Amino acid sequence: MSSYQLQPVAGTTRSTLLKAGIAGGVITAAAGAFSQVLWFTSDVPDDLWRFPWSAGAYPAVNTLWAVAHVLVIAGLLGLGRSRGLLIAVAGSALLTVAELASIPVAESTDPGAVMALFFGGALMSAIGLLMAGRATRLAGLWAVAYIGFAMTPLIYTGIGLWGVLLAIAFAGERRGAGQPSG
Repeated sequence: MSSYQLQPVAGTTRSTLLKAGIAGGVITAAAGAFSQVLWFTSDVPDDLWRFPWSAGAYPAVNTLWAVAHVLVIAGLLGLGRSRGLLIAVAGSALLTVAELASIPVAESTDPGAVMALFFGGALMSAIGLLMAGRATRLAGLWAVAYIGFAMTPLIYTGIGLWGVLLAIAFAGERRGAGQPSG
């Protein structure tokens, strides 16, 4: 199997990209934890796409999630050496688009196309992380498991744990800089 070397943005070091990935994972974990608490305490009708968020908070929250995905993409570029990572980057980019596409349909009760973007992005990310090597395999396995319960009340717990595993993967690679990831 041939391998690809993703090139970091000019002037950006691998360590900086991995730090961005860690930040993306930490934001995902923290936002997932906060969202999970809100899930059980929100007075927003649970059939609205923006549930559990208020109409005023929803655009900012989705923008934060989009920023977290972009930071994860940077971290993936810092790992940068496989076809699997290209798939994971594409999946994370699709998740970024899904977050931003969610804002105009916040009041919808059936945002089918946006749901498809989230599912496709999560599936591509999971497949790419599994293919990428040992540094990201656990996050990839969790992403596969997460897809199975994404429509349950524990959705944000799953997202938060995925963020933790991504942060750990990027931190491990940063600590072992120069070591192959798989």
